[in-house]
Amino acid sequence: MGWRGFRYVAWAVIAATFVVGAGRASAAVTHRVASPVQAIGARGNTVAWWQDCRYGEGVKLRRATLTAWSPVSATRCIDRSGPGITSRPVLLGDRIVWWQTDGGSSYVDSAIVVKLRGHRPRTLAQASDSCGTGGYCSCQRDGDSAGTVVASFAASETQVVYSMWDIVVPSCDPELGLGEGEVSGGGVWRVSGRPLQRVAVPGVQAAGSLAIGGGRIALVPAGGSPYFHVRAAAGQIELRDAVDGTLLRTISIAAEPIAVELRANALAVLALRDGERVILVYDPSTGALMRDVPFPHKPVSAIALTTRRLVVAVGRRVITVNMDTGAQHLLGTSRVGDPVGGLVATDRHAIWFFNASIQGHYRGVIRTARLG
Repeated sequence: MGWRGFRYVAWAVIAATFVVGAGRASAAVTHRVASPVQAIGARGNTVAWWQDCRYGEGVKLRRATLTAWSPVSATRCIDRSGPGITSRPVLLGDRIVWWQTDGGSSYVDSAIVVKLRGHRPRTLAQASDSCGTGGYCSCQRDGDSAGTVVASFAASETQVVYSMWDIVVPSCDPELGLGEGEVSGGGVWRVSGRPLQRVAVPGVQAAGSLAIGGGRIALVPAGGSPYFHVRAAAGQIELRDAVDGTLLRTISIAAEPIAVELRANALAVLALRDGERVILVYDPSTGALMRDVPFPHKPVSAIALTTRRLVVAVGRRVITVNMDTGAQHLLGTSRVGDPVGGLVATDRHAIWFFNASIQGHYRGVIRTARLG
């Protein structure tokens, strides 16, 4: 095996026996990839992820199965003209859907893209705005439009939802030709069916954070918020019917929502309360608070929800929380100094990644653990 191999195995054994609360870490399976990972998605037994191209000029999509890990490329290298974001890939049968942005200092292009196996990626929705990364937009006079943007994105096992915002500049500095952008309107769309189609959800306005599950959509209203800092009105989350947009209930929380996850039996909200991150779990049928999970020592970076468990990334640890008892269990960790970069969960597995310098090369590491 050699000293390097022995050292790696020893480190993995130590990580797998780390204790948190009353539970021991599960045996996580580790997979290394050749370049840093940017985002990850999964459905059933299949995992898909974005990783940097060989020379860092863009990203490419790859996929593998958990039972026979043999990664294959799903797209060629996608070039970027400036800094951008590529969301987690969503697996819908033989199709992969994602949200991407690509822009420089004076514009942002955003799109919802679908990739059918064996075919080139196809754009389902596209938008462009004239705003820079600091939230200031090009304008000539007060009230000018700054374009539209695909601003948020979520998925269930069978469909995708996204929100588009209309951006205006309420107050324009004519000398600079700039002003702070504001969300003035927009809506929410569903992507589903064969072939994939996008359909507007009636009566639903622009949304910040989004989640879909159990025939419902959970959203943070975004209207009237600054373009680059959408806040929920008084900590407000709306639950709506996913097809006709009917408002089912409004949940008010004494915290600022950051992210939401939704299943048929639970709504999980990652929120900022009194300067600390907390996870609030609600019953979507009644709006009642079921569990309040504070993390006072280290901030939560990502959450995922299954039908029975909440999966949480905290620093370099991945933890499950039993929604009935509140018991916490350590699934696994990343390497010391390399925090978890992204997290996704199916009903059977939790999958997370981190990026680290390994033998002189900066690479991605994907780990999977079975949810017992």
